[in-house]
Amino acid sequence: MRILFTILLLTKTFTCFSQETTVSQSYKGTINNKYAVIMDLTTKKDRVTGSYYYVSKQQPIPLNGYLSGNKLILREFNSNDSQKTLATFEGTVTSTSIQGTWKNADGTKSFPFLLNITKGDEKVFAYNFVVNDGSPKYTIKFSVETCEGDECRGNASIKLIDKTTHKLIQVLYSEDLFFYMDKNKKPTTNIIELYGEQSPFIFDDFNFDGNTELAVRNGNNSGYGGPSYDVYLFAPASKEFVLNDQLTTMATENLGMFSTDHKNKRLTTFTKSGCCWHQTSSYVWRNNKPIEVYKVTEDATGAGEYMSVITETLVNGKWNKKVKTYKTSDYYKE
Repeated sequence: MRILFTILLLTKTFTCFSQETTVSQSYKGTINNKYAVIMDLTTKKDRVTGSYYYVSKQQPIPLNGYLSGNKLILREFNSNDSQKTLATFEGTVTSTSIQGTWKNADGTKSFPFLLNITKGDEKVFAYNFVVNDGSPKYTIKFSVETCEGDECRGNASIKLIDKTTHKLIQVLYSEDLFFYMDKNKKPTTNIIELYGEQSPFIFDDFNFDGNTELAVRNGNNSGYGGPSYDVYLFAPASKEFVLNDQLTTMATENLGMFSTDHKNKRLTTFTKSGCCWHQTSSYVWRNNKPIEVYKVTEDATGAGEYMSVITETLVNGKWNKKVKTYKTSDYYKE
């Protein structure tokens, strides 16, 4: 996949600055045309510090390095061990771009990167939308790479705006914000239909903590080419949305986005194999993660007169299983 790379670098031309000045600049571009990255850098004298993160993971990686003339060298390292270099960026800086090579620590992997200068409020992508009806707390302003007919997709930059203060809360990214526009040429929100419409943005309380959270469409990578999502939980301490790996996996490895049952405080996923095997799984939120506690498997793969329905329930850490046999024509009778 293509990657969008946005960087805050601290010099207007990066080649001319005084020894006392600390300045900043934004860049966008690609690493090997594959990995989307956001990077923030601070430059003072010839020293450069900052961090970057992969859009798919949202985990910051510290950086430091130096600028010599128009040559930039950055090393990435683990925050728990600043002496151990994980990888390096080496590039040439001009007034409009940075171009060079990313290498891992032992030199076994090497990828080109190209970053182009942007302005802070420049719209990164061509097609721009505003969503006001998804949440009582947030407005979404986003831009997406491509729209043809009623279909939009590709890299997207997503701004969350507080409806009360009108301040920018956070910027999120999707490598493939796939969606269909409605009859008014707008994206839908909060629709989850099995085998049907699934909106690019789903606002809900996924961990039942009372906070509004957000799932963002990221391509069609779930079962049978269905919709997949990056799922973000709200962190009250930092007041930010943080990508949750377990919920993102649930919204990628099944049949689209999971459903949320607030009355019973459960999340439900659906999956299938072929025409005749279906499974529904339910999860509770426990110890800061989803735990599968119930599943029903409908198995008619034998193509015979009878089928099995297997019900499994987690009790005291052990699965209790019940199997019932039905006449297939009776079970699926409308």
